[in-house]
Amino acid sequence: MGNPLVNEAGASHEYTKEEVTELLKCSEDILYFAEKYCYIIHPKRGKIRLKLRDFQERLVLAMRDNPKLVCLASRQIGKTTAVSAFILWYSMFNADKCCAILANIDRTAMSILGDIKTMYELLPAWLKPGCKEWNAHTISFDNGSKVFSAATSKNGIAGESVSFLYVDEMALIEPHIADEFWKANYPTVQHGEKVVVTSTPRGIGNLFYRVWKESQDKANGFAQVRIDYWEFEDYRSPEWKEEQIRTLGIIGFNSEYGNQFIGSAATLVTAEALQKMKEKSFIEELKVNGGYQRWYERFMPHINLPQHRGFYIAAADIGMGSGNDYSTLQIFRGSWRPPNAEDIAEYEKREEEPPEAIIESLKQAYTFRSNVINIPDFTRFVFEILPEWGNPYFIFENNGIGQSFLDRMMESYPYENSYVHIQSGMSSFTFGVNSNVATKTKAINALKKHIERGSLEVIDRELINELLTFIEKKSPSGGRRFTAEEGSHDDLAIGACWGCFLVETTWLQDCLTFAA
Repeated sequence: MGNPLVNEAGASHEYTKEEVTELLKCSEDILYFAEKYCYIIHPKRGKIRLKLRDFQERLVLAMRDNPKLVCLASRQIGKTTAVSAFILWYSMFNADKCCAILANIDRTAMSILGDIKTMYELLPAWLKPGCKEWNAHTISFDNGSKVFSAATSKNGIAGESVSFLYVDEMALIEPHIADEFWKANYPTVQHGEKVVVTSTPRGIGNLFYRVWKESQDKANGFAQVRIDYWEFEDYRSPEWKEEQIRTLGIIGFNSEYGNQFIGSAATLVTAEALQKMKEKSFIEELKVNGGYQRWYERFMPHINLPQHRGFYIAAADIGMGSGNDYSTLQIFRGSWRPPNAEDIAEYEKREEEPPEAIIESLKQAYTFRSNVINIPDFTRFVFEILPEWGNPYFIFENNGIGQSFLDRMMESYPYENSYVHIQSGMSSFTFGVNSNVATKTKAINALKKHIERGSLEVIDRELINELLTFIEKKSPSGGRRFTAEEGSHDDLAIGACWGCFLVETTWLQDCLTFAA
């Protein structure tokens, strides 16, 4: 506890018995303090005493009782007012606490701090602690506690040892800085102290979705609070809901008020399929060539035996090694079966011949990712790894910078299980796939199909993150293309596209059925 017997001017104060009793009640009961002594300035009604609604009380008590808390809440429901009252109480009645308020823009963080200042200014004089610092970004008390505001950036609270970290509207943090922000700021919170995150959902390709999802899976130690729009009496009428839907559309309403993590309409994979993805722990990780290798399972030699109808495929995406795009290698374990009567009937409806091998499943088994490995080293690395997985069927882009990979492969690493592209008329062939509008469209559609029908199990966290931001954009020619959102990467996603393209080819069908 701080010393409550020093008033805001720092002078001694002769407290009455009633005031001492009130101080003790306030220090012990956040709800009593907030509702009896906290006031807000209403834009139309002026100064009014804070009256916490049931859901605000639930949020305040959850902040009190949990060291880490994530709150999913509809927009404009009063969550920051409840948080502001709690931060004021926490800093007034606990000594030497450093409270950080972070928001996606500095102005928003300053506004929250402004609400706290207003509550402080409207306290009775005898209840106020002495104030030692008061400026646009900071308020500090004579009990050694302070509250400051900053924007959500990598250096938002650099140099601070934080007791209470509050992140407002985490879903608005730009994807290209989110991970660096969290890695830089989250560890500054002292062990056993408090972290509170609140936000309205903004799709599923952001840090807030990940924190919320991991808390659901009990994987990050965060307790959860969910506040739905119908808990606020002003939002309960059917007329209000209909008006919002007319304004925002049903998807916008479900996101802004319905607490639904809607995937972007532009993402390749549907929101439903994306939300079903669940990362799994790798069994081994090894840092090499400026990146990492992750094993999700070990090679099983019997898989390639004909009676098991199993196989491995590998897909590479090639980068320059200049620190930007990544070079990636992924290995998938698959299974297949001959077409049955249902398959034949389904293909007949489409007036198509069924494939000789129906792909039942694909599952990530291994990933490698580095943005600093050069093409010669990556080529050598790939052909050192593939034999360890029984020489899986392999695909890569052979044009652009892929030509350099192909040249080195042909010169030093002959590999029989590489996908072969047959030129028109079957007069010539080349290893690998030529990436063009036609082949890339097939590859992207194949990835979408296998994910959404559940035949591809995606378990690598980095690939999941890439798929969350793998969106459709206009190409310079006016057409459409799928690529990563600005600030994100798609190298694993593109590799997975080519892997799914491979299992759709007659070349792989022939390889599988011939071996059987």
